[in-house]
Amino acid sequence: MVQQKINKRIVLAGGPSTGKTSVLNELVKLEYHCFQEAAREIFSHYKQRGSDFKSDPDKISEEIYKRRHNDYYHSDNLNCKENIVFYDRGIHEITAYLRSINKSSSYWDNLPADYKYDLIFIFQPWKEIYKKDKERIEEFSDAKKISPFINEIYLESELKLLKYLLSVLKKELIYFRKFMKNKIIFFGTPDFAVTSLDALYSNFNIHSVVTAPDRKSGRGQKLNESDVKKYAQKHNINILQPSDLKDEGFINEVKKLEPDLIIVVAFRKIPKEIFLIPKYGTINLHASLLPNYRGAAPNKLVFNKLMKIKLGVTTILY
Repeated sequence: MVQQKINKRIVLAGGPSTGKTSVLNELVKLEYHCFQEAAREIFSHYKQRGSDFKSDPDKISEEIYKRRHNDYYHSDNLNCKENIVFYDRGIHEITAYLRSINKSSSYWDNLPADYKYDLIFIFQPWKEIYKKDKERIEEFSDAKKISPFINEIYLESELKLLKYLLSVLKKELIYFRKFMKNKIIFFGTPDFAVTSLDALYSNFNIHSVVTAPDRKSGRGQKLNESDVKKYAQKHNINILQPSDLKDEGFINEVKKLEPDLIIVVAFRKIPKEIFLIPKYGTINLHASLLPNYRGAAPNKLVFNKLMKIKLGVTTILY
């Protein structure tokens, strides 16, 4: 049964004059769900009362935090395009801004640990598009000063980052659209494959996994699930467990999914009928430097023989 995938949270991060708002506006036109930045409205409200961020940073930060916190959890209940939601800045950037004016505290430093985004696009300052208005009080030099603090806070949180300098909007949007639309089917079974699956899931659209059928083992003949299946269940990814990869029904099922790419890690031999299905082909990651060591667990074989050779992996593109 295909379960609805949990929405991925993607942040477009960066200081003023980076071009991220232009990208968000285009994503809205493409009917993706985007949470807009709350800070500008809040800054404007305080400015009308004769205050600003530097004079009252904690109070203003708390208001921004409440809005971003609500947006973060509101995404759980959304039925949105391709199970992706975008944010104009994340909660972490509140701490970054406070650090940039030496006003952070242990409370703000520890707060980001409670919020896990799936991917962060960090947009870099771009002088050619800098524009000062009623809400934007920073000079371009301020924008450049804030940028390292934003990089720092996301790196501390060990989130997946992609740094961007938005130079040609059209090219960036093409990249975003490709990123969101690629449909990948992952073939794998053991724990070794889970590391690759996790990295892919955090950055791409893993539509389904194909893994070995559950098998009985031990005295009690308990039915055991593969490590890849356990990961897929945890993340609500569709699971296929064929006993015969050449079965016509299974092959037709894969064809109906219309994958753009198949990625294979630590799985049995894939028949030609399968690896030729995807639009962009099939990538197979083998756990040794071929052709010297083959088999299901070649690196383990090397260690068992106590042989001093270079270890690595081989990537095969079909």
